[in-house]
Amino acid sequence: MRAVRLSVGLALAWSLVDARGSVAQCRPYIFGTGHFLASWAGQPWAYDAQAMDKMVEMGATAVWVDFPWAGMEPVQGTISWAYADHQVATAEARGLQMFAFVGTTPDWAKLYPDLPGHRTPPSEDHLADFQAFHMAVASRYAGRVRYYQFWNEPSGCGWINEGCANGSDCSLFTTWQKRAYDALKAGNPDCVVSAGGFDGDPAGYVNCMYTQLAGQRAFDAISIHPYAPGGPGGPGTSGEGIDYSDLASVRQVMVDRGDADKSIWITEYGWNTTNETQRAEDQAELLAEFKKPEYHYLFFAKNLVLNDWNDHDDDPNDDFCCYGLTDEYFNPKPAFYTFRDFNKDFDDIVEFSADATVGQPPMLVHFNDHSCVNGATDWFWEFGDGQSSTEQNPSNLYVYDGRFTVRLTVTGSAGPFSLEKTEYIRVGTVAEILNPSFEDASHFLSGWSSCLGGESSIKHNPVTHVPLPRFHDGSNSAGMSSDRAGDSLGPGAIWQTIAVRPTHSYRVHLWATITASADQYVDDFVELRLRDGDSLPLNCLNGGANVVSSSVLGAHLDGQTAPEWVELQGEITPSQSLMTVIAYWRFAGTVRAIHSLHLDDWGIEDITQRPQADLDGDFDVDDTDLDLFQACATGAGIPTSGPDCDSADLDSDQDVDQADFAAFQRCFQGPGVVPDIGCAD
Repeated sequence: MRAVRLSVGLALAWSLVDARGSVAQCRPYIFGTGHFLASWAGQPWAYDAQAMDKMVEMGATAVWVDFPWAGMEPVQGTISWAYADHQVATAEARGLQMFAFVGTTPDWAKLYPDLPGHRTPPSEDHLADFQAFHMAVASRYAGRVRYYQFWNEPSGCGWINEGCANGSDCSLFTTWQKRAYDALKAGNPDCVVSAGGFDGDPAGYVNCMYTQLAGQRAFDAISIHPYAPGGPGGPGTSGEGIDYSDLASVRQVMVDRGDADKSIWITEYGWNTTNETQRAEDQAELLAEFKKPEYHYLFFAKNLVLNDWNDHDDDPNDDFCCYGLTDEYFNPKPAFYTFRDFNKDFDDIVEFSADATVGQPPMLVHFNDHSCVNGATDWFWEFGDGQSSTEQNPSNLYVYDGRFTVRLTVTGSAGPFSLEKTEYIRVGTVAEILNPSFEDASHFLSGWSSCLGGESSIKHNPVTHVPLPRFHDGSNSAGMSSDRAGDSLGPGAIWQTIAVRPTHSYRVHLWATITASADQYVDDFVELRLRDGDSLPLNCLNGGANVVSSSVLGAHLDGQTAPEWVELQGEITPSQSLMTVIAYWRFAGTVRAIHSLHLDDWGIEDITQRPQADLDGDFDVDDTDLDLFQACATGAGIPTSGPDCDSADLDSDQDVDQADFAAFQRCFQGPGVVPDIGCAD
């Protein structure tokens, strides 16, 4: 197969040329797995070969390899390469793409000698040793191993903490992440480095890292472990044991921080269960979910382990159960066959995004191709303003007002495929909410951004919601719910930025209903909030404090036992040319047995009082208004010709004559200038 054209952000182009020169299809590495290594099990190294043979049998495309500093340099100055070389050669011989773990600290280099090596960084005295090791690894395997993750779960049990309660203190880890990144890049400038397998509150931790880095580069991707709160099968999940909202929340932080072009890796997922039928069902659901176009940013996903481990001695503490798709002898479980038989081919799909879809001219828009077109060789963009481009990820400058339809055509091995987004780019001052009733066929949240806390997830017209119908108008709504006692549904929000005229007044409304089954419904609420401008990225961290502090309250609705659709309204006079409309909600926590929330049918209207003599409704009085006035002129004592000319009768005497023209002249200011409201008086 022939090589494809790559974008500048090589790690993020999904049709990739792999290390062996063949072309992998779109996003191939979401079908990855790890295994319980021979070195962990105390088995002959051939055990790894057996495991990787089984991976190939089940159609895995990527494997996890282990390069721990603590294990490879137990004696200062002497690196043992043998087992790492063995892993690389074994994976390479089977055509498996390698994703490598680096991290841990040897006993001789620990900052905290009493902590195990996976929980303590080195001391400053051993910074040079740390840098030398990671540089040597990247250099030795350049051209063979490209993808690296530094450390594992520093946001939880993998860092300096007690009881896995590392919380949001990311400062020391971020320092070492930056050092690892620089050392790996020095050893191999083409390597791709991910930060740390975050669990717990990954979005909060990643946000902390961005703040700490203050614009410095320390990672090319973010790795997460989206296990459900409370463990596999825990509450708040879209699939048993997997919390998809972690993906959405981390993605939003990355977008807000200007890293929309960076990818997310899931370097652990799985189910600790002996219910093999359920595991197989969940495996099928998860793989199908990961293939969806909305996860275009998901570059790698790894089932935790292929194989369980049981050495059949009297000590169960050295066993590893029960995440595997096989037993310790590689006898398949049902989920193995689910993985093997799952259709790993991607349909040819065109998808793209823009870094801004609304604004004022001149408006520079950067477009990103997220298409999955096999064998892609050519891209042709039509921006709707007469301009076009053949770059994969182009930019376009919109210089005049309008609503512009953007079309992308990608040509691959099966021919050209196209996607057109109608009126996707809105330039100018027409205030409009996109997809106001969540009816967009491409995705129900198209046009909206979102953030979540706790175990929340936003659903499309979810069946567990009450009341019925689950929509206010049309056939769809957006919201969230849970019917499982013990769920901890945290704060959440959806929002959209729209173009407005500064100093104009706007009324915004939406319909909402919120249910909670307990005595104190005031603890659960939904609010309409409005923000002047869009400069500060929104997120739901710290209980949604960022949402509340950067916006004003438009309307508030408490939870109800017998919910009804209620219209929420708010008014704002923005000082900037953009404003943000927000629906923000909070649930009290685990005391509720059932929560439900629905949002539907947004709307906005300009309620600014129009100046007299503004006959075309654009808030200025110019030549266009003069033409309309002249068309309505009747002369003294002659009635106006109809209701369309009533506004030209500026002195309200039922005619349009010289007196009205004199009043019109007092209001005439030219295009773009708003005269005084009573200019004709």
